[in-house]
Amino acid sequence: MRRVEDRRFLLGQGRYVDDISLPGQCYAVTLLSPHAHARIKRIDIAKAKAAPGVLCVLTGADAAAEKLGSFTAHLMPEDFGAPKGHRTFQPLLNAERVRFVGDRVAFVVAETLSQARDAAELVEVDYEPLPAVVHLEDAAKDDTPKVWEDCPQGNVAFRLMFGNKDATDAAFAKAKHVVKLRVENNRLSPVAMEPRAAIGDYNVAEESYTLYTTSQNPHGVRMEMSHIFHVPENRIRVISPDVGGGFGLKGNTFPDDALALWAARHLRRPVKWVASRSESMLTDHCGREMVYYGELALDEHGKILALRARCLFQLGAYFVGAALAAGAFSVRFIPEAYDIQTMHILSQGLFTNTSQSGPYRGAGRPEAAYFTERLIEHAARTIGMDPAEIRRRNLIPPSKLPYATPTLWNYDSGEFERLMDKCIDLSDWKGFAARKKASQKNGKLRGRAVSYYIEFGGIFNDRMDLRFDPGGTLTILGGTHSHGQGHATVFAQLVHEWLDVPLEDIRYVQGDTAQVPIGRGTYGARSAIVGGNALKAASEAIIAKGKQLAAALMEADAADIEFKDGQYRVVGTDK
Repeated sequence: MRRVEDRRFLLGQGRYVDDISLPGQCYAVTLLSPHAHARIKRIDIAKAKAAPGVLCVLTGADAAAEKLGSFTAHLMPEDFGAPKGHRTFQPLLNAERVRFVGDRVAFVVAETLSQARDAAELVEVDYEPLPAVVHLEDAAKDDTPKVWEDCPQGNVAFRLMFGNKDATDAAFAKAKHVVKLRVENNRLSPVAMEPRAAIGDYNVAEESYTLYTTSQNPHGVRMEMSHIFHVPENRIRVISPDVGGGFGLKGNTFPDDALALWAARHLRRPVKWVASRSESMLTDHCGREMVYYGELALDEHGKILALRARCLFQLGAYFVGAALAAGAFSVRFIPEAYDIQTMHILSQGLFTNTSQSGPYRGAGRPEAAYFTERLIEHAARTIGMDPAEIRRRNLIPPSKLPYATPTLWNYDSGEFERLMDKCIDLSDWKGFAARKKASQKNGKLRGRAVSYYIEFGGIFNDRMDLRFDPGGTLTILGGTHSHGQGHATVFAQLVHEWLDVPLEDIRYVQGDTAQVPIGRGTYGARSAIVGGNALKAASEAIIAKGKQLAAALMEADAADIEFKDGQYRVVGTDK
């Protein structure tokens, strides 16, 4: 079947945050720091407030006066038994110090977007530039400038360690071959097609808030807003309509969401804020940036005896949101599909004067896979072994499953060697040399690689509701959030198969905390696994409840009732 979402998107009938205009809506622009690190000596907003069309100018001093909350990390290393990390708090607007180019200083609201932009240029800020550190490896040095003066370990926000140092050192001492490699994952910006955007609306009569936002996780945003404004969650409604790409970026909550709500409360009018592409490049969280220093110890047959790794993970200026998830996964997935029981891995999460880090497309898993595969490839070339053969000798065999890694994963199944052999067969491995030679004759380069990737999906719980109306049509209330994945199609197909409700009678609702009671959103390869199984459980519960009703109506025992082809029947009868 065709995806049910596609028609409206192809016809330009999608409804994104910037497509929404509320009565009385005004427009906001954020003033961003031009310095990577500076002390704010003075902010003068007088000219900006007097500019045409300006409705308000908010600063960090205003946020402090109203005792608004701030953003921090959802998870710290000490929460799961690792050494205590350095917690930071990111304010809505900075009053005393900025820590990266793009740190937020003031929020200007005007009748039109142009007026807000013009007025933002009139805000006068007296900065005292301070020493800054922007390169990851520099941040690890002892004599580098500190991002946070109160951080006791220089710029080290967290430390993680897995494995056994003594056993690893012993394995390296007896190895026939030792190879070393530095592997770098470059920093990147997610660059979703739709920039982040928010509309804040405040209901004076009910003292309630409504936030329209580009989020993968609207219920998570609601929770964060309740902490910022110190109000219960049932006073906040978050609506995340069509979202033009998320990639992990929009699973986090940003100060701009809260700023739009705060300004709306001040003005008693809806306030829209939409990031420009330049602003997104400055303020969106970054992904991937890591440096690994790796070593492999191998015997004369190419069997890996041990692995060492020292990892530097980029946190940026603030330790916020789910940053630790990527930091932990980037080391925990280093073993991949390989039978390496002896290893010693050290990782440091480092502050720099750059935008904050956050999950991006795999959140640490691709970084770990890239490191391990590069290291093994380097070993194969160093000792003169075929890159497929060295992997074959080190893949986890079926006889060792279930398999526990030194990084605390448990693999319940896997046919890694068979999978690799299948891929080699399909790719005409032996014919590569001839293809490479032909490419060289045409002035082109040709390469190949063998690479494994272990995924981790289906995290957390979720809720999916099924509601029938008196006419027999069905509404799915999804706790997940589709931003391109096609949930409205897939979930409707599942329910159609289980309950035999016509597809045209199934409606899918998501992204509105006033309609969907509970939700975890979409990220981490979880929606089909968790959301789909929740739908299955809901369908089975409806069928079981219906059997009781059918039994009473047909004067039969509930145990004799079957549900088939969308109808209840008494087994062995024509009822």
